[in-house]
Amino acid sequence: LLDGMFVFALYDETTGTYMAGRDHMGISPLYMGRGRDAGAVFLSSEMKGLSNCDAVEHYEIFPPGHQLVMRPGEEPELTRWYDPAWLDPDRTASEPYDPAKLRETVTKAVVKRLMVDVPHGVLLSGGLDSSLVASIAVKHAQEAQNRNVGKDERLKSFCIGIEGAPDLAAARKVADLIGTE
Repeated sequence: LLDGMFVFALYDETTGTYMAGRDHMGISPLYMGRGRDAGAVFLSSEMKGLSNCDAVEHYEIFPPGHQLVMRPGEEPELTRWYDPAWLDPDRTASEPYDPAKLRETVTKAVVKRLMVDVPHGVLLSGGLDSSLVASIAVKHAQEAQNRNVGKDERLKSFCIGIEGAPDLAAARKVADLIGTE
């Protein structure tokens, strides 16, 4: 299974087939337009690339977890490649709640996102979710690979809000407690 954030567009010159796809959660932007000419398909990472084009009649978001295949002489085929069981609203959880497994899964997800080669930080609202993610990031920062942050450098945290708002005060408390800059 593909893992990560991506969009792609490929052309197979031996068969004349075009292919495009988007990551499972739609993290990377991709838009698709249909042309005034029958069968014309346009792709862009920004909607303005399609909305400002006279040749595009209709445009929409390229759905997350989908792929587009266009073969010569055939209608474009848009199919879902990411089809986890939890998308089915009639399906219920098949395993019992396990707090240790949940903790491990969340920790692995945060550590995975620390594996970057550029300076980075966390957005801290002062609420439970962002505080939890930020504290895991601080605790496990040195485990991450490909980091562009020195061993003794503190993780940066950022907060957005209106001056005097209780969220800002809560975020400051959390930042002080976990030691972010």
